[in-house]
Amino acid sequence: MKQKGFIIYPGKLTVVDSFRIGCIGQMDEYVMQNVVAAANQTLTEMGVPDGTPSEIALPERAKLGI
Repeated sequence: MKQKGFIIYPGKLTVVDSFRIGCIGQMDEYVMQNVVAAANQTLTEMGVPDGTPSEIALPERAKLGI
């Protein structure tokens, strides 16, 4: 994502690998479209087929009530 112009931070709320996207400042629909496109491209490059939580993440999500 950094190479695509966006800085993201590792998630710290779970024991599984994750990331969070936040915003400091003003973002419009065009910036968000670029964020989503960059995330999609990056996940594809990483071989992540979809956004389904991994089996190991499900118990962690349950702890959070998600």
